[in-house]
Amino acid sequence: MSIKNLQDNTSGTIYIGSKPVPVDRPSDQGFFSIGGGAGFSGGFGGSSGKRAKKRARARARAWAEAQAIAEGALREQAQEQARVQAAAQAVAHQQRVSAFAHTYTTTKAEIDRRYVAKASGLEESIKAQLETLKKPIDINASERLQLHLITRERDQVNTLIAMKNAELRLSDTAAKSFDGHDPLARSLQDYLAQLSTTDANQTAVNQAHHAWEQAYTAAQQAKELASVISLLTEKANALTTHHAEQKVLWHSREQQWERHRQHAEQREARIGFKLQADEQARHEWRQQANTLSVTLPSSPAGGMLLTQAGAMVGQGLAEISGAVARAIQAIDVAKLSQWAGSRLLDAAKLNPAVRIVIMSLTPSELGDGELSPEQRNRFYEGFAVPATGLNLAEGQDLKSIADVKGIVELPYRVKSEPVQGGAQIIILATGGDISGSVPVINAVHDPLTDTYVATTPGANAKQLHFSATTSVTAPSTPVQTSTTTQASAYFPEPVIEAIPAGADTRFNDCIVCMPGLPAMYLSFGVLPAGTGVVSGLGHPATLEWSKAASQAAGVAIPASVGDRLRGREFASLGAFNESMWRAIAQDSKALGSLSEVNKHRVAQGFAPYAPKEQWSGEYRELELRTHNPALLSVEPYNLDNFSISAPNGVQGVRPVTPVFEPWSLTPLNLLEAGQQGHIYWKPLIPAGTDALGPTTLPIAPELPIIYPGENTDPVGSQTETLPSANPGDVNASIPGFGEDTDLPSPDVLFAKPPVRPLEAGDYNELSRRSRNDGYDIDHIPSRRAIEISIKMSAPELPRNFIDAALNSAAGIAIPSRVHQKFSETYGGRNSQAQQNLDSSDLRGAADRNFNAIKIGLLEEGFTELEIENARQELHAHNVSKGLY
Repeated sequence: MSIKNLQDNTSGTIYIGSKPVPVDRPSDQGFFSIGGGAGFSGGFGGSSGKRAKKRARARARAWAEAQAIAEGALREQAQEQARVQAAAQAVAHQQRVSAFAHTYTTTKAEIDRRYVAKASGLEESIKAQLETLKKPIDINASERLQLHLITRERDQVNTLIAMKNAELRLSDTAAKSFDGHDPLARSLQDYLAQLSTTDANQTAVNQAHHAWEQAYTAAQQAKELASVISLLTEKANALTTHHAEQKVLWHSREQQWERHRQHAEQREARIGFKLQADEQARHEWRQQANTLSVTLPSSPAGGMLLTQAGAMVGQGLAEISGAVARAIQAIDVAKLSQWAGSRLLDAAKLNPAVRIVIMSLTPSELGDGELSPEQRNRFYEGFAVPATGLNLAEGQDLKSIADVKGIVELPYRVKSEPVQGGAQIIILATGGDISGSVPVINAVHDPLTDTYVATTPGANAKQLHFSATTSVTAPSTPVQTSTTTQASAYFPEPVIEAIPAGADTRFNDCIVCMPGLPAMYLSFGVLPAGTGVVSGLGHPATLEWSKAASQAAGVAIPASVGDRLRGREFASLGAFNESMWRAIAQDSKALGSLSEVNKHRVAQGFAPYAPKEQWSGEYRELELRTHNPALLSVEPYNLDNFSISAPNGVQGVRPVTPVFEPWSLTPLNLLEAGQQGHIYWKPLIPAGTDALGPTTLPIAPELPIIYPGENTDPVGSQTETLPSANPGDVNASIPGFGEDTDLPSPDVLFAKPPVRPLEAGDYNELSRRSRNDGYDIDHIPSRRAIEISIKMSAPELPRNFIDAALNSAAGIAIPSRVHQKFSETYGGRNSQAQQNLDSSDLRGAADRNFNAIKIGLLEEGFTELEIENARQELHAHNVSKGLY
């Protein structure tokens, strides 16, 4: 409160403060109270009432002015106080903001250091993220496996790029949340200026700094994401380029494979055509060899001798029918005789036999000098007599029986058997072990040749051509020239003899019906035991054929064997077995997964070794088994009757050629025949061979059959080495001389150099050079992984292409101890899961396999440089082979 003189020279009290100013209102002493209430004073004219009003107005005006002055002073005071307080707050706020400059610097440096450290492991981080996005291989993909893997990896990269772009947009938004600008492009002054705009309190400043820290971190993250996206984009572009390059490469490969496939198809077609032509030729040759021209005799009641030269009738041979009748009569008498029934018939097991004729087929002057016994026996084919001469039951309509390809029961049958220097004919009574069933066939007229043609049943069928022209008979006086051959017939007295146990009781006979002529009974010779013609079809082989052949249940013979051997004649099971394995060696599917040793054995005609756990005593090879042993005597080489099984297999039995006991008939001297009957015909020898003398000519070796496209390797010796050694595995080669030969070469012997430690190259080539040197050739990646990868990439590739790729894949020479201890694909460690993993990425598999053995190699003393150089050689070799 203060006292101030007013404008009217009066004094008043002025209050300065926030409280209301006390105002003295005029008292009740009158309208005006001027001069202490003493009435009007000077200076005012007029009446006292007017003067009082003036004074009141003056006082009110003065009071209002005083009030305004007081309020102005209060406002000034408040403003001053506010200015002082604001200045103090600004100073304090500036001090707080300035204090965050150091925090800004340290925080920024820490964030920068953290992201610089992350940038060094950016590629590994990308790989890890891509690994999490990896999808399983689509086995139904329409493109090649390698292209599918590239596409799959590119899709993973594109997926990660899309994810990183989304994260980048979020990071960009977060980075500009502080001041609307990129924090990486702003300075400390910009930071402090933005911080100064916050409320003047510590909490607001702290929140603003935290917002900057988040924005700066987001900016660094956005920068990192941009780098990641750039790397991923480069990777995606590189994969796209690589995919395009590989697509072109695969296209060229497919074109080459297509050419190879077409060539293989054409080769297979040529081979198939050649096989069919050979089979047809063999069939025609056999048909020609088994075709007999029979000239019907003028007197059909007589007998005929059937030879390769045709049917012959002579003075002695005409008595065959009579000899047959006498023999049957002797057997009937023996059956009725009490003494014969008690002794002879018991010895003969109720099947008596009578020898009726012995024929000697001998050239007149040359003796046996031009023909071997086997060749001589082939001149004789059989003989024929009227069917009624064998006591054929009356009333049988043989023509009707022949129409339905039926049989008749005969009480007697005739068997022809070759003997030394000729043949003998034996009459046997049927019953018991001797069947009386004889097939009946019709001879059909051929108008083109005006002959009647009949084909006998059975495996060794004969085709008979009957002509009605005059038969060729022997002259009454023998003509002794070097171009004729003599047949002598001797008819001994009928003697009842017993059929020995184990004798050959096979028959090859039939009854032929012809219009206008009585039925003829024909008996032909049978092939020796073990001799037969290959028949049957077999079953197509699969890639698992070799594995199935090693199982106990066995597997059927491949159809390719039938294509190559059908129609061929073999004289022993051993010869058939050898030819069968050689034929299997030509079938790539049948070979399958056989080892190299077994493949060479099969190519040389030897049976492959079975797995050791399937050995049975001394039997260690795959065996030929028969399902029906009884069929061996009829069709010994029917492929459908055989299977191939392991030694301990339970399917079928081992085939055994039946051994027949000789007929225990009393030997007779063929020379006793004298001049009782002779027949002459031209021999199958050229003129002038009589000068050769009695010399047995050697049998020429059979020339090997070579089909188009096959390797024409020299025929090697038949010496078997156990275990079979591959000539390429003996660590040496002889220049200029074939393999598997009987005689050594005079050339110098060059030995291939042994493998070097950590030498990488063709697996097959290194394996041949590594022999007992303490090193193993490790297939990297594993052979099975490469095979799976190739089959998935190109399932239509032939097996021989796959085998060639596997053998040429990279191998490395490492110590055996390292291979056995550290390799992750050694033995049982190479599981199916390991194979599938390795096959999906061959390069990665090679690195993993190599890293596994690297530990052992370091322990062995190899340096890091040597090991890594070997790794690079390994990769370079696989790349050169197109594996990755």
